[in-house]
Amino acid sequence: MNIIGLGNCGCNIAQLFAQYPQYNLYLFDSEERKDGYIIPPQNTIEEYENNFPEEKVRQALQNFYGDALLILSSAGKIAGATLRLASLLHNPTVALVLEDPQILTAHSAARERCIAGVLQEYARSGCFKKIILIRNSTLAELLGGIPIAKYHEFINKYIVNCLHMINIFEHTRPIIGNWSEPVESARIWTFGTTPFEPLSHSGVFEIAHARQIDFYFGIPQIQLESDGALLGKIKKSLQKTGQHATYRVYSTQYDEPIIYFMASTNLIQDV
Repeated sequence: MNIIGLGNCGCNIAQLFAQYPQYNLYLFDSEERKDGYIIPPQNTIEEYENNFPEEKVRQALQNFYGDALLILSSAGKIAGATLRLASLLHNPTVALVLEDPQILTAHSAARERCIAGVLQEYARSGCFKKIILIRNSTLAELLGGIPIAKYHEFINKYIVNCLHMINIFEHTRPIIGNWSEPVESARIWTFGTTPFEPLSHSGVFEIAHARQIDFYFGIPQIQLESDGALLGKIKKSLQKTGQHATYRVYSTQYDEPIIYFMASTNLIQDV
């Protein structure tokens, strides 16, 4: 899989995928960074779109092939280059990091709503495989008690861990489950982790009107071999969600079960 970072936030998150051998990294930023490509600084999001260095970026992507995850923040003006960059990729998944609304100026909040609205519409139209919404402040509440000096470090590590593990599970045959193909029209997604009881789909963005929720149960191998009540517990927990939910069970080497989920909707989300 190819991981493409756009802007400071997108590149910082993308670089954390380098610890795993499954990914190829492409970094595009308006500031110089190791192994990255420069997109000349502009004054507005419109200028980033209009002055996008297409030939230079196309050359940087000359060895690009396969699935793509494009990561960016709504905060930077460089987000204006998103559609031009995405047009050079093959049906990418876009991960959009939304800022804490309490720290946004009125102008920045309006820019965020515009960017999020446009990218969600493009996802719904099928130009993107999907869009994944991530709200920094929601994730910070989930993690609880993050030191200020390590705020973005903790958040970025959580994002990468979840997306990596879900990707691994998606490419591994589960032991058991009732998974199905994603709802075609539901291309707006979020993700997270949840306790076993009760199962929750309150993740890194509070998605409204979820059409489908997919739970990925990572269970220690020793528990899979010894817990005769496990499957019943899983089914009972799923019933309590009151949602259309699918599940898959995987063997892990962890000491405790860990459960990831992805939730999707076809409705544009307010940000």
